[in-house]
Amino acid sequence: TTPPVPAGQAAGQTATLNGTVSITIGGVPATVLFAGIAAGSAGVYQFNVQLPAGLAAGDLPVVIQYNGVQSSQTAYLRVL
Repeated sequence: TTPPVPAGQAAGQTATLNGTVSITIGGVPATVLFAGIAAGSAGVYQFNVQLPAGLAAGDLPVVIQYNGVQSSQTAYLRVL
C-alpha cells in the first residue's frame, strides 16, 4: 500500500493498494473509486465502487481481481 502499513498494525491513515484492481458485479465491470486500507483498520481491505448502470435485480456475484489474481471467495451483492 501507499503509504506502507506494517503487517498486523492498524493503518494510521488511509492507504491505497499498489497495483491494478478490477471489480465486476454480475459480470459487468464496476468503476473502482477506492481500493485499500481505511485509517484505523488492520488487515481489512475496503473497496468502494460505482455500480454499473442497468444491473439486473437479484443476488449478483462480486469478483475482484488484483494484479491479475482473481478472488477465490464467492461474494454476492443484492440489487433491488
